[in-house]
Amino acid sequence: MQKIIWIFTALIAVSLTSCITIEERYTIKKNGSGHMEYIIDMSEMASLLEMLPKDEDDEEAGDNPLSGLSEGLGGADMGDIAAKLEGMEGISKVTQITGDNELYMGIGFDFKSVEALNNAVSSFNEGGGMTPITFDGKKFVREQELAGELNMEELLGDSEEVDAAQMNMFFTQMKYKVSVTFKKPINAIYTSGDAKFTDKKHKSMEVETSFKELFEGENPLNFSVITK
Repeated sequence: MQKIIWIFTALIAVSLTSCITIEERYTIKKNGSGHMEYIIDMSEMASLLEMLPKDEDDEEAGDNPLSGLSEGLGGADMGDIAAKLEGMEGISKVTQITGDNELYMGIGFDFKSVEALNNAVSSFNEGGGMTPITFDGKKFVREQELAGELNMEELLGDSEEVDAAQMNMFFTQMKYKVSVTFKKPINAIYTSGDAKFTDKKHKSMEVETSFKELFEGENPLNFSVITK
């Protein structure tokens, strides 16, 4: 926990923006099958690794100093997730997604139906918080039930290095994106957050918010999309 607090302090000190981004990416066909990717991108934090204080236990184990943070964001070991998905009904072509460094990680897979998709997504976070999807061939709905409001006192503990205002700033910098690509053009998007089209044919859309917004009031990542 002390290392996580140190990371928060360093991030605030260097005023990084969008230092951590989590993404859900969906491509869905009219029959409910498609492809999903779940990405955790902490690559902008790579420069902090050189400054991060190390202890002998970490060096002996060869641990990634940020692994605890990624797990706290729902980023359980991608190898374990891949193993779970391999044996699930309606799931195929499971792949682990990697970037230029170990701070960019993810999982991708094909799903045969929306039911299979929901079963797979629920395995990412056994503590809840991930999302049931519904799609009838025309209307796509994403509804997320959050675990609860952010408790700053509980998160900070007895730390004297970071206060609630600084932690709020950090969660403002953390982003969560959801993007969906359909086979048909989009007629309408309904959301309390900011949504945008990401292609000229209006078959793809994206909603983005900060973690701070997720912990406050209405969830902007709850949305529905109507296609032609």
